[in-house]
Order: sequence, then C-alpha cells, then structure tokens
Amino acid sequence: MKIKRIFILFLAAVLAAGSVSAFCAEDEADIAETAAYIMSAAPNPSPGSVGGEWAVIGLHRANAASGAYFDAYLRNLDARMSESGGDLGRRYTEYSRIALALVELGESGKFDLLSRINDFDSVTSQGINGAIFALEAKSALGDTDTNTRDRYIDYILSRQNKDGSFGLSDDKPDADVTAMAISALCLQDSGVDIDRAINRAFLYLSSVQNGDGSFSETLGEAACCETTAQVMIAMRRYGLPDDNRFFTKNGNTTKTALERFRSRGGAYLHVIEGGAPDQMAAEQALLALTEPRADRRTLIYDTLWFDANQMYLESARE
Repeated sequence: MKIKRIFILFLAAVLAAGSVSAFCAEDEADIAETAAYIMSAAPNPSPGSVGGEWAVIGLHRANAASGAYFDAYLRNLDARMSESGGDLGRRYTEYSRIALALVELGESGKFDLLSRINDFDSVTSQGINGAIFALEAKSALGDTDTNTRDRYIDYILSRQNKDGSFGLSDDKPDADVTAMAISALCLQDSGVDIDRAINRAFLYLSSVQNGDGSFSETLGEAACCETTAQVMIAMRRYGLPDDNRFFTKNGNTTKTALERFRSRGGAYLHVIEGGAPDQMAAEQALLALTEPRADRRTLIYDTLWFDANQMYLESARE
C-alpha cells in the first residue's frame, strides 16, 4: 500500500509538472506577474479589444484567473449579444475575436458566430485584418466550410507586397499585420503558395528587425511592444525558436527585446522612450509569452535568398 501511495503521488507530480511545462520555466514568474497586472486593470472583462478577449485568452492559458473571472466575461458577453440582437455592427473582427475567446474557454457553441465569420463580403470590407481574423477563427472553430476558407486565403495572399510584407494598404508594409498574416496562414494546410508567402513574410520581418531585437510597426517609427509581441507569436506558432538565426540581431532576440518593454508590477510599455504602462501592451505581451510552441519547422529559403532579399529592401529605401 505504501508503494502504491508513493506511485500515485509521483504520478500526480508528473501530471502537475506537465500542465505547467507549456511555458518556458523562466517565463512563469513574468507570466504570473503580468496576469495579476491585467486582472487588476480589467477586473470586469467585457467584449472589446482591450480588457476583453485578448485578456481572457492570455489569462486562461496562464491558468491565472478563477472561474468567476471568466464567468464575468461570459455574462457581459451575453448582455452585449442580447442588447444588440447578435449584431455587433460593421467591425466583423469582433465576431472572430469573440469566437477565439469562446474556443479558449470551451464555450464555442454558445453563439452562432460562423454565419457572420463566413460572410466574406462583409468581413473583407474591413480589409485584410478582417480576413486574417476570420481565417484564424475558422481554424479554431474547426469550421468545415473550406470554400470560404480558401477565399480568405486567396484574399490574404493576393495582398502580399513584393517585399514579402503585408499591410492595411497595398505597398505600405506593416510589421504588425505581416506577423498576424503569418499566424493565420500557418494554421492552414501547407501548400506551395502558403509556404512561399509565409517564408517571404518571415524574411521581410527579419530584414526590418531592429538592432535590439525589437520591431516597429512601420519603418521609421519607434519600436513598440505590441508589434514585437505579434512577431514572437508568429514565430512560436510556426515553430521557429526564439533564438532563430534570422531573428537574432547583435545577440538580441525577439524575446529579449520584449523584456525591454517590461515595467514594474508586470506592466508593459507601448514604447520604451517616454512610455507609460499600457494595458494593450501587457495583454499582447501575455499572449506572446503564453503562445503554445508548435513543432519546429525550418524556413525553406536559404541564406543566399535572404541576403538578396535584404539587399533589395535596403536599395528600395534609398
């Protein structure tokens, strides 16, 4: 009986350790502190891009909030959907963002959101952001409507710029949008067109990475936490390690760059110089730190192609 008891305790310890190992050990303290900061900043989570779905997803992944916290979000969502009759207006990214949160909470069947998410014309009227969010939500929901999925994929791929970037407007590179496009595309079945687009986008991001490992949303702007976090999410979702050679500049990685935005009490700054604690920055940082690591994959282009791409980008900026 004593041996059996020891075995049970050992097994429980192994299972408990396995539940924690989803994150790097060195990240756990930062995750816990930032989670506490977010809960204090958003004690009553409601549908929205700040203090809403992103906070709920990050906190649930981190196992940092009680069931009561998530119940409060669901009650507020129920009220919002009831008041609006399920019509959240022209910003169709809201349906996708809510769907992602509900999947995370195991409540994906709570509302019929797919009819909105699969409304191609309405979703794309919001531009590439709408298509990116919808594609990710469809993947999370396990939607079987492959025809609409393929239309979203084609829409996103058709808007990739010559330098491999994506943006809210054609020929206006945006590192944030580029990273989000990668994050959505790499959830799809691999194919030559998708693989090529992802690799070109990653190599663009590598070419515009700042010397301290951080990222600016657009060239010439100050580095910001949210964009750096989005690149880190894309890397982890695709399976690139934080110290991937294409994303290490002067010994600085994207992850070490994210740490530079960290402030007291688990807060994060939007920008480092003159920045103040910012809730959106903290929520995006938590999403990056808790992003599940995919199996390792390799960029299909070799160093010669990357060097040529980087030279092209440098010449285009002159």
